[in-house]
Amino acid sequence: MAKSKNDSKGKPEQKESIMTKLASELEVPSEVLPGVFHMELLENREAVIDGCKGVQEYNDERIILKLNKKTVTFLGLNLELKAFTNERVIISGYIANIGFSD
Repeated sequence: MAKSKNDSKGKPEQKESIMTKLASELEVPSEVLPGVFHMELLENREAVIDGCKGVQEYNDERIILKLNKKTVTFLGLNLELKAFTNERVIISGYIANIGFSD
């Protein structure tokens, strides 16, 4: 019998993947579901993130965004926030690295 993975609080780790699957099955954008963010990249020059809750750090080499339960860090050169409206952020510049943390 297979065991499900749990996070440090004993909750199943599959919640977001279930929400994403639900969005797909219902043919609704995943970003409208609670706790789900959506990110699109245009090569390594632009990122569009839906579901952003705030900016934790911002300079031309590093941008850290607060998502629902995670943070995402963009590292690069000449990074700038082109837009930040209603939980949508557009980052432009040379994006060298993207990292996620809880």
